[in-house]
Amino acid sequence: MHTGPLVDGLINHLVDDLGEPREVLTSLDRLAAATNQDTDSLRLALAELVKAGDAAVQRGREPADAERLEAH
Repeated sequence: MHTGPLVDGLINHLVDDLGEPREVLTSLDRLAAATNQDTDSLRLALAELVKAGDAAVQRGREPADAERLEAH
């Protein structure tokens, strides 16, 4: 329940603001600022999307752990 509004905010940004891109090249802190969330909350929301199979996170070309992403 805690992450529901966080996930919704992230999805709204990806759909409404960015037009459902297949890929977003950004940092956690920039994405947090764009969604008006703090980086810890955004990290949780992103991890939920990854767990649900709705997103993947990479650092460069390598898969990354959404729960351990650094802000920059």
